[in-house]
Amino acid sequence: MIMNWKEIKEKYPKAWEKACKWGFAEGWDTELEEGEMTFDFYPMNFFYFFDEQGIHIEIEYDPNFNGKSPLWGWLIYDLEGYVDNKIGFNSRKEAEEQAFLKAFELLEKQC
Repeated sequence: MIMNWKEIKEKYPKAWEKACKWGFAEGWDTELEEGEMTFDFYPMNFFYFFDEQGIHIEIEYDPNFNGKSPLWGWLIYDLEGYVDNKIGFNSRKEAEEQAFLKAFELLEKQC
C-alpha cells in the first residue's frame, strides 16, 4: 500500500502526531522534509492503529453491485455506531487507501 505521508502530515497534523507516537510513522519526518514521498506500508497496521483510536474500518466486496461489475467499499464505525461509508472502488487496495484517509480526517477532528 502506498500512502502520501507528506499530504497526511500537512492535512491532519494532530492525527499524524498520534500515528507517530503509536509507532508506524516513526523516523519518517526527516525523509518527509526532503520532498513529497510515499511509502509502502502493511495495511493491517492501519486497521490496528485506528481500532485503538476507536475508529473501526470495514472493507466490503460486492460481487454484483446493482447488476454491474464487482465493487469494493468501506464502512467506518466509532464507539457510538455508524459514521460513514463509500462504495464504488475497483480494488480492495483503492478502498483501503480511501478509508484510511477518511479515518485520518475523523481522527483529526477527535484530537
